[in-house]
Amino acid sequence: MNQSSEYLTRPPRNIPLMLKIQVLFGGFMNQFGWFFFGFGMIFFWVFVMNADLTSWYQFDSSAVKEKGRVLYCEETSMEENDRDVYEIGYKFTGPDGNTYQDRSYSTGRSYREGKAVTIEYPAGNPSVSRIKGLRREAFGPMVLFVVIFPFIGLCTVIAGIKKGLKANLLLEKGLLAHGKLVSKKPTNTRINEQRVYEFTFEFDADNGRKYQVVTKTHLVEILEDDDEEKLLYNPMNPSFAIMLDDLPGSPEIDSRGNFILPSNSGAKVLIIPGISVAGHGLYFMSRYMM
Repeated sequence: MNQSSEYLTRPPRNIPLMLKIQVLFGGFMNQFGWFFFGFGMIFFWVFVMNADLTSWYQFDSSAVKEKGRVLYCEETSMEENDRDVYEIGYKFTGPDGNTYQDRSYSTGRSYREGKAVTIEYPAGNPSVSRIKGLRREAFGPMVLFVVIFPFIGLCTVIAGIKKGLKANLLLEKGLLAHGKLVSKKPTNTRINEQRVYEFTFEFDADNGRKYQVVTKTHLVEILEDDDEEKLLYNPMNPSFAIMLDDLPGSPEIDSRGNFILPSNSGAKVLIIPGISVAGHGLYFMSRYMM
């Protein structure tokens, strides 16, 4: 990090809002997490929210069987295992003498209008029914595997926000120190075909004791460009520390000892999180609240 001053004002410091935003949402892993979460949620809405997740317990051996007839059979725009999914509307007469209408879904099999079919429903609840052997929604529970994508993204986002909150706290209240590299170990992770390394730095706190801070990055050059790397630590708990060069946006220290953001890049890091939250939030509201 190219800093213009070794002097840092005493805490608490006034940290610029754009710098806080950059640290909280910036960095490759944080931005990747938001993108992966936003992209993965598309599959969640398309597949999981159109999946039959209740039939396995609703239609057991105690389910009531009735005769019904197909009202229509339409090909949907969905596919499962490269086979078309069909929506089949039907009607049947319940034990109370009322006529019930509902729909079931079939993969790769269509039904002609007027065809006699067997309807089943949980005892005492004919309003919840299906054609025997079919589904109540377009997809079966196997599509649940797609939740792994937004889940991975969400975990990455949470980890990034936790790191950002820690960093912002130390930018405001931390003390400056210099760490000496004592260990550099390769991990099994790669980012953009670059190996991620685990760095361990040792530093002297103002209490006269030595502490270590561990960080991981694939941008190894940022932590190897100086003989000693600058860091911030909590004077009440010196093991709570961060490497300055590992922070998104490369914050600098000006001639008055204040942290500044070299460029106006803070707002840019909100684009991907903003699109993810706003896009899926609007979809949720339009589907379930309007």
